[in-house]
Amino acid sequence: KEIATTDPLYDPSKFRGPNIWPDDDELPNFRPTMQRYFDLLQKIAHRVVQMIAVALELPSKEYFDKHFEEPMIALRLLRYDPVQSDPEKGVYACGAHSDYGMITLLLTDETPGLQILKDETTWMDVPPVTNKFVVNFGDMLERWTNGKCKSTKHRVLTDGKSERYSIPYFY
Repeated sequence: KEIATTDPLYDPSKFRGPNIWPDDDELPNFRPTMQRYFDLLQKIAHRVVQMIAVALELPSKEYFDKHFEEPMIALRLLRYDPVQSDPEKGVYACGAHSDYGMITLLLTDETPGLQILKDETTWMDVPPVTNKFVVNFGDMLERWTNGKCKSTKHRVLTDGKSERYSIPYFY
């Protein structure tokens, strides 16, 4: 979220401050495009969290809303090198982990590589379907539900033939 140094929410110790943007001459429309995408994802994430509240049969769909009035959210632009992953040798584009927040949204394309841990030892490929969202549950959701919703352990493998790009939205 863009927070000016004059904004009362400005606090570099909490990663709340202005973003660093590429020069408009080099990448025209990048900033407004990213800001529109960020705003759209914030609305989608809010609705997904409300659907989770309904699915958990909490008192209302707004159950979590008070915790997201000023959420710490991030949109990351990631690029993975075209290096062949080899899990048996410990080579990954991104090693196994879970995300710290409530949910993570990831708009997918035709590029494979994302895997989720199905059980304690079995990794499952997430089918690459263009223009669909993957929703990963985060550690916060697992804690707030006392383990009823498990955070999604996941990793990324690459085939070494091309770069892989990913833009996860952490909410």
